[in-house]
This record gives sequence, C-alpha cells and structure tokens, in this order.
Amino acid sequence: MAKVSVSEIQGPLAELMSQLSGNKADEVLDQLNLMLKGITKLLKFVRSVSVPAVSKFVAAEAFGDDNPAGIKFHLGSNFKTNFLGKIEKNVPAGELNIHHPTKNSLDASIRAELGAEHEETTLAHFYELLTKQAHGESGALFVNGYTNISYIRDAKGNFWTVGAYRDGGDHAWGVGASSVEDSCGWSTGIQVVSCKSVQV
Repeated sequence: MAKVSVSEIQGPLAELMSQLSGNKADEVLDQLNLMLKGITKLLKFVRSVSVPAVSKFVAAEAFGDDNPAGIKFHLGSNFKTNFLGKIEKNVPAGELNIHHPTKNSLDASIRAELGAEHEETTLAHFYELLTKQAHGESGALFVNGYTNISYIRDAKGNFWTVGAYRDGGDHAWGVGASSVEDSCGWSTGIQVVSCKSVQV
C-alpha cells in the first residue's frame, strides 16, 4: 500500500484542528466520530423547544374527544391499542430537539444517530407540542400535512414510532404508531422530535 506524504495531510489536519477549537467544536467532533464509524450524518438540527413538567399524563384523556386542548384527533389502530392505556407520572421539564433527515432513512438508522440517551420522548411532551399548535398555528411541528415522528414507549414499555400530521381538510391531527422495525423507512419530508435534555 502506498504511503501518504505528511505534507499532503498537513493542510486538512490543520483545518480540522482549527474547527475542533472553534465555537462548533462539539458538532464537528460528533460528525468526525460518525464518519470514523462509517456512519454518515442523517439528521440536520433545526431547533430546540422547551416543554414543561407534567405531574400526571393520562393518554386516554389527552387524546379523547373531550381533550383539554380541544384538538380533533384521528387516531390510528396501533396507537389506540398500544397507547391509550398509558399513564405517565412526574414527567420532568426539559427540551426537545427537532431534526430533518438529510436522506431517506430507516428508524434503526435514525435512532442510532440520536443515541440511546436522546432517542426516547415521553408521550406527555409530544402531546404538549401538539397543544401548542392545536389549531394549525405555526410552531415547532409541521402543520402542512407532513409527518412529525418521535420514538415513544407504549403502555407495556415497548418502543414505537409515533407520528402526527395536520390534516388540512377537517383541521384535525392524525396520530398513529408504527413498528420501529418497519422496513419501509422515512423520506426526507418528515421531521424528527427527540429528547435533548430533562431537568433533574
């Protein structure tokens, strides 16, 4: 195998060291680590949004016809079966990150890039985002018919991909759940909601 001259890599190395000492050092390091692992960057960060603490969240009430936010929901069968029995207690306040995929991706790839410490979102916090845009107001979520997804555990503790989209026809939020093992994947037109941090 041919050797590479030191002079040929001094320029790129100097540029890399400069970036690692700059104000975006953490982001550069994350990208470098992904590259060294053979993983290309799948998600483009868009924004963070704060979510409040929730003492008790009852899914059947939140997603019911008489929910406190007055939202009209169309619920998928998987969501009804696996999530309406869920109750979350003492959910701490925190921040959620919003990302856009840079290419068509499977849930497994998206979750791997988010990492185990950031992939899971509570149903209470996902619902909080919906209440802020209950009637199609602008905000963190897409309200143009495109899907917002998040990885959330059901009432039995199993991970699902929960998606929500705004139906412009009857001004309702469609909410469904699909297996994280689904082989169909997601297009670049979606938005990914993940956990940035929680207050302890």
